[in-house]
Amino acid sequence: LPNLETCCSTADTLCIELSDSKQTMQLGTDEWDKAIGDWQAARDLWVRTHSEDDKVEALREERRARKALKKLAEWRPSYDSSWLDTDFLTACEQPNSTDVRKLFVAPDGWDIVIGNPPYQLSNDRERERGQRLGYIARNNLYTMFIEAAMEACKEHGCVTLVVPHSIVFRREESYKKLRKKIEEFADRIEIRTFDNRPKPVFPHIPWVKIHQTSSESRQRVTILSARKGVSHNPIITSRGLIRLDAERRREILRADQDAIVQPRFHRQWTQAPSAATVQLLEKMWAEAKDKVRMQDKATRTVAFPQTAMYFVPCLPVELSPLKNPKLYKLDDDEFFWPWIGLYNSHLFHAYWLMTGDAFHVTGTDYSSVAPPAGWKDESLRAQIERAAKLLVSKKNLDACRVAHAGSGGSKWPNMNFHGRQEGREIVSILDRLLIEAYDLEEQPLLSHVRMMRTGSAHDLSALH
Repeated sequence: LPNLETCCSTADTLCIELSDSKQTMQLGTDEWDKAIGDWQAARDLWVRTHSEDDKVEALREERRARKALKKLAEWRPSYDSSWLDTDFLTACEQPNSTDVRKLFVAPDGWDIVIGNPPYQLSNDRERERGQRLGYIARNNLYTMFIEAAMEACKEHGCVTLVVPHSIVFRREESYKKLRKKIEEFADRIEIRTFDNRPKPVFPHIPWVKIHQTSSESRQRVTILSARKGVSHNPIITSRGLIRLDAERRREILRADQDAIVQPRFHRQWTQAPSAATVQLLEKMWAEAKDKVRMQDKATRTVAFPQTAMYFVPCLPVELSPLKNPKLYKLDDDEFFWPWIGLYNSHLFHAYWLMTGDAFHVTGTDYSSVAPPAGWKDESLRAQIERAAKLLVSKKNLDACRVAHAGSGGSKWPNMNFHGRQEGREIVSILDRLLIEAYDLEEQPLLSHVRMMRTGSAHDLSALH
């Protein structure tokens, strides 16, 4: 239902016939048809409205319509009107003000709690109510539903919810505390992140578009499953299947059968598609005390795109064609060019997809990367430096220059090192050198990070 946040109790009507069309149309008089129309209109209002006052009004109208139908049915004693005695819409008298934990009452909780909570910023009244209920994360209704679901779950029960992608990557303190609360609740957590569905679910329903500026939102979603149990170190299985079609998802699973029971990447929730990419994260993620590279005292400026919904190039600012880039500083030392090579590799792109929000670029995405131990080898570091300089040479930059088309006909200049043969070959060299520097196995990791990269809207078929 589009407004589950205000009519949670109607979820249980999904397994009930709200009305029997054969019964309701049998009487066939104009008066009966009008009453049926009034009753259906009240039910429709209940389903689509978000206002508490409208909810209450819909309840009154629905009950009034059923009363009228009951009176009309008295003229046909053979008509089975028992369905008119059932209030299908709500189990509570005050919708939107009842503690969601009391809507479905069970003595010891429920074995399984399944839901598709609303993805909607909470208003002041909802945040105040959430505070009274003791919820940690109150800025979005879906976060409060997660906490409510855990409280409704019995011992050894399971919670499975369809939630936004932000449950994984948001770094605000409330989200961190919510993830911690889920870890304290569960002994096993499973996270699967999927990309946008290909088509709208409600293409012909007008009220879906009323609350949207254009068409139906089809944002990236995560299926969160948590099994209740006492554990100081729950098993977390993450599966980042964004930007991959069904066949490529199966390809990853076939290539790495152990991915189903991959080790937990303990520093944060991730969207890693396989055990091989979890190992990459372990190697690339730096502890906070090591995040000292990008500081004002550094001497060389590099440019990154404002948003990385298309490409993630990193260039010395004097070479960058980017429009309104984000600027950071690196030390102009023997590691400057190796960093340029790393940031333009498939490895970094995969790292960003797995740890960032997969939409926007932040300083954390770059400053949290640990340098490979292999950079201590001067010979290996020199090879990476040569490849990086070749990648951003004038000849290659001219060959790989693109323009991302924005809304209103605007164009955003960028670099696509994956769209031309010259760039692909250099990036391929960098990938192999960096995998060696991180002391990882080339396969299946190289195949996995390239498959993650191929989800771009641009034609990258040459990678296969």
